[in-house]
Amino acid sequence: DGFLLVYSISERFSFESALRINGVLQKVRGNSETPIVLVGNKTDRSVCREVTISYGRDLAFDLGSAFYETSCYFDPVNIKSVFHDVIRQVRCVRMRSRSKEQACTTVRGFIHRLSFKGKRKSLKSSSSSSSTS
Repeated sequence: DGFLLVYSISERFSFESALRINGVLQKVRGNSETPIVLVGNKTDRSVCREVTISYGRDLAFDLGSAFYETSCYFDPVNIKSVFHDVIRQVRCVRMRSRSKEQACTTVRGFIHRLSFKGKRKSLKSSSSSSSTS
């Protein structure tokens, strides 16, 4: 799962809401690897700007997330970039998760084989000693 936290650059309240929503996500998900992309929207209304770019960047840095400012009205290409980024991050987290699972399975299999080899050696030595008795 990945999340887009979107706020309006022309409404300070929406920026603060994005921060609160992130807090809820962290409590519910309990996973710091959840991909989050912070998006400042409505850059076409920059005359009414209440949230600076630096506030957005600082929050994104604190959240460990990517940051975009865009306008659905004027910048549809950048909107695609936002979605591509969150999808890329989700795939990356999934791949890391799978490789961790495979590594654990490989280690367990290796330990199992080692323990089985030890049992096989002890079985061979006990059967040879009982046949010599």
